[in-house]
Amino acid sequence: MNKVILFGSVENTGKEIAKELVRQGYELTVVLQDKNSVDKFLGLPSKFIVADANNEKSLSEVLKDQEIVISALSKTNTPTEKNKLVRKEIDTVTNLTILKESIKAKVKRFVYVPSFHTEISLHSDYYRAHENFTKVLQKSGIEYSIV
Repeated sequence: MNKVILFGSVENTGKEIAKELVRQGYELTVVLQDKNSVDKFLGLPSKFIVADANNEKSLSEVLKDQEIVISALSKTNTPTEKNKLVRKEIDTVTNLTILKESIKAKVKRFVYVPSFHTEISLHSDYYRAHENFTKVLQKSGIEYSIV
């Protein structure tokens, strides 16, 4: 059975990914920012870990023995969002930290779930952050998928 660890699971896309992984028989670990999010996954036979995805030491521990990392981690883009730094921190810096630690942990595959059609919206900081991470992932040497 493949061991999968999922980041960015509390939004709709992440929750659907979690359900599908369980349905297909993967051994799933869900990384949450806080323990209050566990309620959203009641009924799913998964392991839950509360961890800071920016903390390398924390990540090295949770990534140990994982085979596949899925990052659906993203700052939701809203029309009123003014804090571009938060978006860049989550969409680029946090994903880079997860990628770096995944490589160190010898994870076999990294699956990235960015926003849809980032390539046609590069004028936006939001989409550019996704595209920048995508380019780093492609050059990283780890086996990857971009959904």
